[in-house]
Amino acid sequence: MADSEIRVGVVGTGGWTNAGHLAVYGTHPRAKLMAICDIDKDRARGAARMFDVEIVTDDYSELVNRDDIDAIDIVTPNALHSPIALAAPTPLLFGK
Repeated sequence: MADSEIRVGVVGTGGWTNAGHLAVYGTHPRAKLMAICDIDKDRARGAARMFDVEIVTDDYSELVNRDDIDAIDIVTPNALHSPIALAAPTPLLFGK
């Protein structure tokens, strides 16, 4: 996987997400931003439009169960990290 593209799904669109996480994925040569998730689906759609992302959801379990996503970036309040991380298959957390 050293030279391959990493397909990323991002959970959470508040705070640092748009200016930080999403902007970096949009410019990184090995990252492909595949999906955006937020409990506020309108906010997720807005971020998806801004960064040209097709997959939008308000349910993080949809992202962690997709075969076309290699990594999940959890950008939610700290108290919500654990349930999302625990729902993700181990390869998503540590690389396929």
